[in-house]
Amino acid sequence: MKKKAASRLPCISISLVLASLTLGGCARQVVVTPQAALDYGQITLRQAPPNIDVSALRGRRIVLDPGHGGSFVGAIGPNNLREADVNLGVALYLWGMLTQAGAEVHLTRTDDSNVYKAADIEVKKDLHARVEFAQAHDPDLFVSLHHNADVLPGAKRNSLETYFKMKDPGPSLDAAQHIHKQLALSLNQPDNAILPGNYHVLREFAGPAVLGEPSFISHAFNAFRLGLAPTQRVEAQAYFLGIAEYFAKGVPKVEIIEPLAASPNDARPMIVARVTADRGVPIDPASIEMRIDGAPVSATFDPASSLVHYLPERRFSNGNHTVDISLRNVNGNAARTAATEFDVVMPPAYILLDTNIRTVPLNNKQQVRLAAKIFDADAMPIADGTRAEFTASEGLSSPAVSYTTGGEAIVYLAPGGAGGPRTINASIRAGDLSHNVNLYVRDDAPSFSVFHVFDATRNAPVANALVTVDGRPLGYTDRAGYFAAGAGEISGSFLTVSAPGYIPRTVDCASLAKPSFVKLKPIADGLLFGKKIAIDPQLGGEEKGQTGPTGVRSSDLNLRAARYLAEFLKASGAQVVLTRESDMTATLLRRVELAEQSAAELFISIGHGGLVLSPLNGESAGAETRPADAYSLHYPNSKDGARLAATIAGHIEVLGVAQRALVQPATDFVLTHTAAPATIVALPGPSSAETEDRLRDPDVARREAYAVYCGILEYIGLEKERTGRLVVRVRGEDKSAPALITLDGALTVRCASGSDFTFRCLAPGEHRLQVLTGGKTIQDYTVVIEANQTAVAEVVITALQ
Repeated sequence: MKKKAASRLPCISISLVLASLTLGGCARQVVVTPQAALDYGQITLRQAPPNIDVSALRGRRIVLDPGHGGSFVGAIGPNNLREADVNLGVALYLWGMLTQAGAEVHLTRTDDSNVYKAADIEVKKDLHARVEFAQAHDPDLFVSLHHNADVLPGAKRNSLETYFKMKDPGPSLDAAQHIHKQLALSLNQPDNAILPGNYHVLREFAGPAVLGEPSFISHAFNAFRLGLAPTQRVEAQAYFLGIAEYFAKGVPKVEIIEPLAASPNDARPMIVARVTADRGVPIDPASIEMRIDGAPVSATFDPASSLVHYLPERRFSNGNHTVDISLRNVNGNAARTAATEFDVVMPPAYILLDTNIRTVPLNNKQQVRLAAKIFDADAMPIADGTRAEFTASEGLSSPAVSYTTGGEAIVYLAPGGAGGPRTINASIRAGDLSHNVNLYVRDDAPSFSVFHVFDATRNAPVANALVTVDGRPLGYTDRAGYFAAGAGEISGSFLTVSAPGYIPRTVDCASLAKPSFVKLKPIADGLLFGKKIAIDPQLGGEEKGQTGPTGVRSSDLNLRAARYLAEFLKASGAQVVLTRESDMTATLLRRVELAEQSAAELFISIGHGGLVLSPLNGESAGAETRPADAYSLHYPNSKDGARLAATIAGHIEVLGVAQRALVQPATDFVLTHTAAPATIVALPGPSSAETEDRLRDPDVARREAYAVYCGILEYIGLEKERTGRLVVRVRGEDKSAPALITLDGALTVRCASGSDFTFRCLAPGEHRLQVLTGGKTIQDYTVVIEANQTAVAEVVITALQ
């Protein structure tokens, strides 16, 4: 299923197979098991083992998904055999066998057609249509039938691979194990493996799911056999026996029946689940696992009532909680994990109302913050979204409504308008509780300044922005972008406001209005805000990769470049997960799992020293292996992955990281099974002493990371024709004191005297440049980038101090 062919050529007659399975009165032609084993040369149509009770299939609902078809022929063998046709042939045989045994079977396609029927057909839409079809039938098992291919011409690889849904090591793995066993016995294939899979149809289908790759259609002799009906029949029978064996061992069910969605006035709700055995196979009590909010708890099982109970040892916090439970029967088959959510909502019992400024001067026009902390009877913050009403004798449109976050409700009022000294009363009510606080307007009250920090593009408040005065931190803005400081704290000083993803802003406090609005410009137009990106430093631990003559290891180079890239992305507002953060071993499966758990929108794998490929299921797609070049690899059928790889490769060349960066398809495990668009960036490794010396320089890693960073920006949507460049040239007599160049408080590189660095992909407008050497700032100023494709703002540093 790995590679599509350019042409469609005839092979077997699918219509004949379909006719033999569907014509009235011909059901007996579908022989599930012969009276004696039939040897077709290395593959065998076997007799049904006596321990497999095929009656277990009666009433089971199964969806079969013959891969590819219609616009997507799949792989093509050396004899022009199309994978789509073979998949359908096996599926039709299997449909007949399962139906004859009493199962309710549904096929995603019964002919050579697309499953997605609209005109705007594309791979992802067709795959999603298969999932929707399966979901609509709510089957007990989903089986997707495929055949593998090696993308290298003349390849002789032939192996059996059975994939189970990566996120389901329960029923999906159980079914895969039984199916795989029967395929291995029938196909006599010693090279075989059961693997976790994250293919679209496995990942998106809600229930147990298996994807089979019984053999390689790219193998010449195997392609000949796959074109024959007996071979397809053998494969179908092996699937049949595996599915029957799986259900014959019983598939238990578990359902959470308590608590209900909400638990008002109950902070320790009993968790109750009902267990249903299948085919009389008892539940294994030792296998029961219950998790609340992801943490395991000790539940009890009562076989008489078939109920699982858990009474919490202590109360839950207010808010949303999750519970899931898994178990197996004594035959080892797992139930589908049952999961639910419930809310604990205890009523308010205590309220504490306070203000950040208690005494305000006459004729004040600045806002004061009123914050109420609300607790339940156990002094725990109440649930988010609890309604609170504020009133005040002046300065507030009453009543002002606020909803709690973290147990706190906030409003703002402006006391101290025209009039003489006086007392202002403010109050809050939540449920049946209330609390009051007094503010005082006095002519001798100290003045204060208020700052409202906003996003200059979206005009939205910026929370948790750091406010500093002359390098001294004063505090952070609240969730409304509000910050207040006494006049004495900022008088005659320069105030700087900074936040991840924004260009820092420095203003002269003397020029600030009252109140003041500070607008922060997002870095790269805010394109990276909230983006979840997984960065995968290849190798680590016992896997060192290419090692140079004097010990420079690829695994260390990968981690260093990944860390710099993570810094650039985080400072630009992205959320980053590293698949490893130290010199540790992480399996390929674990790397993909981390990306999936973080819901990563992009997956970037960084390597040095040639192509680091998975031993599980892939080789590079004919990539050249010249150590001096860099490679940017992507999964063959991923348009987004190919575009991501191409943008990164382009910046690798422009920034001089490598002379030539080649974009190539590949079927490495992380590319195949990562849901997000993914690329492997293979950079030059420590192949010689000369290369080692160059790679030891951290500036090389910074440049590598910056090239990938620019590629990500272009991929996400930064329009290159609207961007400019900033060239920083460092000049000075002391060549031993390199300068650290920081742009927009986010991108830091190092330049020695006599060298320069070019920042690219810069959005038009003002940018902040800071140059440090010897631990001291020698330049800190604003530069302007013009909105022109060729616009360049040049900064020349003529002296280093």
